[in-house]
Amino acid sequence: MKGDRTDLVIEKVVEIGIDHIIVLSPVERSVVRWASNKVPQVMDRYARIARAAAMQSRRVFLPAVSGPVSLANVTGQGVAFAEPGGTASPDAVTTLVIGPEGGFSPTEVAGAPAVIDLGPSILRAETAAIVGAARMVAHWRR
Repeated sequence: MKGDRTDLVIEKVVEIGIDHIIVLSPVERSVVRWASNKVPQVMDRYARIARAAAMQSRRVFLPAVSGPVSLANVTGQGVAFAEPGGTASPDAVTTLVIGPEGGFSPTEVAGAPAVIDLGPSILRAETAAIVGAARMVAHWRR
């Protein structure tokens, strides 16, 4: 996602109730590539945004913001990639991975532990993150 869009997503998913945000390193179809010397400043900004959103929404604790993490390191039980046509049940999903604007490559999807569909529309990355967060929180609060 481009600059301000990521800021907006972090703010909104914190307000929704997500506990941990993991920023992915660029994947095959990523447009934005961070300069390595900018990573600490960007991650600090994301942490400040999460803190402000948590305070605004009166959260009891501050969600973690970590990364960038390579896609290969986001695996394991409870992990699902958001991708059209996915068939995984939300019951076991505790970590939802949102890809770039063009989606994950076929190779990346093939390596996914599970794939979950977010609905009938093709969503922008920031919309997918917000929809996925809302669905996860709603599911886990039931």
